[in-house]
Amino acid sequence: MAKLAQTIIEVHGVNVQPLIVDSIQIFAGQRYSVVLNANQADKSYWIRGLPNVGVTVFDGGLNFTILRYSGASHADPTTTSALSTPMLETSIYPLTNPAAPGCQLP
Repeated sequence: MAKLAQTIIEVHGVNVQPLIVDSIQIFAGQRYSVVLNANQADKSYWIRGLPNVGVTVFDGGLNFTILRYSGASHADPTTTSALSTPMLETSIYPLTNPAAPGCQLP
């Protein structure tokens, strides 16, 4: 089972405290910057993107792609989904205090 950890480092243009997850639910208009920790065995892995509306399957080339390490076989991956650390928006915190706009009064 693949465990390609992703570290969230930015949300909507705001740097955030690094948060390691194995899945991210993204809605229309949301933006996340992640670092993909590609530290698994040299083979191929499925990268899946399951929408919450419309065609919600992985059949016929829909909603997935392949991450293939250099030197890996060109055969389809055999990895399965094994999610255990989903992103929770309540676990995302700014890296620095953005403070309120304007001047601070005594």
